[in-house]
Amino acid sequence: MIHTHEHRQLIEALTWCAETSDATTQLRQTCNTRLRVLTSALNLHHNVTSGNGDELVQLKQQQHEALQALATDPTRDNLREVSDLVASLDNTKQRQLRDVRAAERAVNEAHGAAGRVFVEHTDELVQLVALERAHDLTACGDDAVPAIVRAVWRRLHFTWHPHWDELLMLPHQFRAQPFTATSRHLPLTWADTSRADFRAAVAWVWQSLAAGDFERVNVPLTLADRRQGMAAGSRGTCLRITSNPSDLPRVPPAKQPALSSRR
Repeated sequence: MIHTHEHRQLIEALTWCAETSDATTQLRQTCNTRLRVLTSALNLHHNVTSGNGDELVQLKQQQHEALQALATDPTRDNLREVSDLVASLDNTKQRQLRDVRAAERAVNEAHGAAGRVFVEHTDELVQLVALERAHDLTACGDDAVPAIVRAVWRRLHFTWHPHWDELLMLPHQFRAQPFTATSRHLPLTWADTSRADFRAAVAWVWQSLAAGDFERVNVPLTLADRRQGMAAGSRGTCLRITSNPSDLPRVPPAKQPALSSRR
């Protein structure tokens, strides 16, 4: 069965979430249920689309034979048979079109429900990704984290709380005004040539996430938010680290970038 690239990626990400040893029973059950529905919908769509051509070919062959019979023996019975086959062919095309559209809707609904796992279970998945990253906080390069974990992290979206210790050498988005730091601004991997204080700060965030030292808090609207017409209340929930950055993980010094050789 052929899946689109996005379907394959989503299935792989959900499978990891369901099979990782640290996942809760509820998360596993949710992932397995939505994986089963998505797989069934994709199977249905494949079966519906792959069988349509054979059915139409058979009807067209029958219609061709009936037309030949009518040409050699133009009787009312042969005419009625041709008329019935033409109507049957038209009805079959319309039915197949309705089946394909219904199967596509089923796939879209199942795909949407499967994708919502990463919204409904964001905090738990953040911690699961962090546990993978925390296996070795000194490791550098993409190989420090499996590709499937990087894929899961890219599917998680949230906003960081806007108040951080000024001494932490985090990416500049964490200190930008107006505050815009989201989950994508926290690197999951980094180069061994990056500054040691930067790697230590980012490693501390991952260490805190792995330990569950974070919470959700409401962020009140700023004056700029009100000027943009946002309703009274809050901007929604943001993720805040609750641990103290006084003891950052120890990381090795930065390596010097390799000099390119010149001929």
